[in-house]
Amino acid sequence: MFTLKLTNEFHKEIELTHKNDYKVTSITGLNPPGATISTSTVAGFDGERYNSSRLNKRNVVITVVITENVAAILNEFNKLLLPKRYLKISYKTPTRNVYIEGYTESFEYDHFNKKVSCQISVICPNPFWRAQESESEILSPTIDLFEFPFSIPKEGIAFSEYIGSKMGYIENLGNIETGIQIDIEALKRVLNPFIVNVTTGQRMKLDIEIYEGDHIIINTERGNKSITLERNSESYNALNNLADGSEWIQLLPGSNRFNYDSDYGADNMKLYIKYPTLYGGV
Repeated sequence: MFTLKLTNEFHKEIELTHKNDYKVTSITGLNPPGATISTSTVAGFDGERYNSSRLNKRNVVITVVITENVAAILNEFNKLLLPKRYLKISYKTPTRNVYIEGYTESFEYDHFNKKVSCQISVICPNPFWRAQESESEILSPTIDLFEFPFSIPKEGIAFSEYIGSKMGYIENLGNIETGIQIDIEALKRVLNPFIVNVTTGQRMKLDIEIYEGDHIIINTERGNKSITLERNSESYNALNNLADGSEWIQLLPGSNRFNYDSDYGADNMKLYIKYPTLYGGV
């Protein structure tokens, strides 16, 4: 059993499953997309030499058969499925709750039939399915001990504990490498913070001095890379503060070990890491 829902840029939506008037009869484009492999011939050698490879765009095609209230339902579909416009496909099964974003390529259907078969074609430039909810982790040299319900004994109570560790593990539950969003919060003065994904060897350093209450927001997702300094309710582009030799950190599928430090004040920073779960197919 699955649930399939379409949402346009104006947040109007149609659920295509569990309806009496129509039903989905087929969906293509759920599997991993094909790849384009670039090779070249080399004189005097058998076969070809590998150059590069990339995944192709995804084309999701949904076939729906309308059996009742044909005119009214087609009218609703036509309002939602505007050619070349944004469309979000949400797909839920017992093991996946994901979505993908694309653009309506076409909406075609038979005319003058008692039962109408419709075909919805959606082109998704980014071919990956994304979990509905993002994952998050906190890296900090202290851990919170305060929780509800609580009572304060005579000898007092500790609200946090210093553990000194500047490392942690982040689990990418998907099967695709993904970028992350890193929010560095300064509790006091911090000079030139840096982060390392030990698993991949990628290292990212910022040549910047931040103070209590400052936040640095780093986005390493492909197509959305950015670095922003938030200070006193103002936002500033801090991309020029990226140190030479830095890499845009990615998460491999599975466990990733992270270390972080700074030239000064590493104990004064807390990292909030948020990341999507991506799938090649569902």
